[in-house]
Amino acid sequence: MEKIMGYCVKCRKMSEMTEGKEKKTSNGRTMMQGPCKKCGTTISKFMAGEKKEKEDKDDKKEKKERK
Repeated sequence: MEKIMGYCVKCRKMSEMTEGKEKKTSNGRTMMQGPCKKCGTTISKFMAGEKKEKEDKDDKKEKKERK
């Protein structure tokens, strides 16, 4: 598994996230959430997953318009 870095508020610096899990926010954005490797505080980091979803939706619209 690749290392996921996020800003830890308690440590006040970028820290590695252990056991990160991918989640979706209520507005559909993709994020990773997991404990800080040093202190255990929960770290959250938004990921670049929403662009692909928007592109997929645009592709579907284009296919419908062509028909």
